[in-house]
Amino acid sequence: MPRFLGLTTALAVREWQSRYRRSVLGPCWAVIPPFFYIIAFTFLRTMMGVQTSGREYALFAACALVPWTFFGAAVQRMGQSVISNAAILRKCPLQHEAFLVAALAISCIDFAITLAVLVAGLCVVGIWVDVTICWLAFPMVLMLALSMGIGFFMAGLGSYRRDILMAFNFILQFWLLATPILYKLGDVPERWRGLYALNPMVGIIEAFRSILLTHTMPDFWLLAQGLPVTCALIAVGWPLFRYMGRYFADVL
Repeated sequence: MPRFLGLTTALAVREWQSRYRRSVLGPCWAVIPPFFYIIAFTFLRTMMGVQTSGREYALFAACALVPWTFFGAAVQRMGQSVISNAAILRKCPLQHEAFLVAALAISCIDFAITLAVLVAGLCVVGIWVDVTICWLAFPMVLMLALSMGIGFFMAGLGSYRRDILMAFNFILQFWLLATPILYKLGDVPERWRGLYALNPMVGIIEAFRSILLTHTMPDFWLLAQGLPVTCALIAVGWPLFRYMGRYFADVL
């Protein structure tokens, strides 16, 4: 375990330093993608028929885009993590999970930056954070688990077929539309909500909104509805990743 933690830390530090080398804005790039999404969604809100004022919708979208940006970036980084460290992998035997954990750690740092900016923005407009923010631990743990579950599939299969990594970028765009980010959960027809809630990001996004905007507990039933999918992804993805990891050095 100490060796695994040491390796993960070294990989994360190396990735962090290389990522922002020769960058003028540096870690500010963690905030820029959700910021531009918020601007675009605010312009599109009238087309979607979402009845909110400009400022309210900006906050409504921001509370969803911060976790969504983390999720998308984390999965993409984990999917590329084995390939980008192929030189290290060929030189010495090590636990392949360290690549994924290091990639997830970098995404967590970006997430912490964007969440801090979001909380500061909420305070500026008069929505003060109180102790209910502690409830964020529940959707955050589920979001980490979901990211890791999909990351196992992406890193394992993507190391053999790069098309999978490229195709996932398109899947993420459709997934965003199947998640209540641009619109409200109440806009989804009642007859489809049971199936819709199987998307684990639905409960996670709604939890962030209820905690940050209204200072209320998350809907644990909504979170639980997506939990079987998350557990299934980890239960299948991790063994698949370990099995395919036997041949990484041969195919990379």
